[in-house]
Amino acid sequence: INNEQYEIPGGVTLKNVTFIAKYRGHDYIWITAGVGDTVVFEKCTIDKQVAGPSMTVVGAQSDGANFVFNNCTFKGPICPNFVEKAEGKSEFNYCTFDFSDGRRYGYVDCMGGQHTFTNCEFKYTGGSNMDSNSVVKANAINAYSESEYSTVVVLEDCTLINCSTVKYGPNSTLTVK
Repeated sequence: INNEQYEIPGGVTLKNVTFIAKYRGHDYIWITAGVGDTVVFEKCTIDKQVAGPSMTVVGAQSDGANFVFNNCTFKGPICPNFVEKAEGKSEFNYCTFDFSDGRRYGYVDCMGGQHTFTNCEFKYTGGSNMDSNSVVKANAINAYSESEYSTVVVLEDCTLINCSTVKYGPNSTLTVK
């Protein structure tokens, strides 16, 4: 599937689908699931083929919607986003996050809701991972929040190669098990 924005209804399982983001700027996968609905991605690839700071944003349009990624590969920054949907959840199981361009504020930029990563691998394969101010750019996981919403991130049995985690904002929690 090659487009700038995808709308996927709840209750759907996508298997072996490749999403390619070829446009600069924000590239979206919006899940239109209703309360309690789940969208499952099985062995899918999300591939950002543009240079620069854009990222794929995965977000739900209904509070309480969930998405699950099983054995998926991510080749560019992704943002599971539930800023206005506090009951939203994302789950990543046995996924590989392979990135080369880095981002100062996180390769997986979790915003709002609850996000669980189990047995995932995060690897930074780019050149220097320092910006001009000697700040590490390769934050694999960023738990980001602002005063009006909270973000919960849990990493369990994950591997981080040449990258790190960061918690940003007053209402963020990041747990590594």
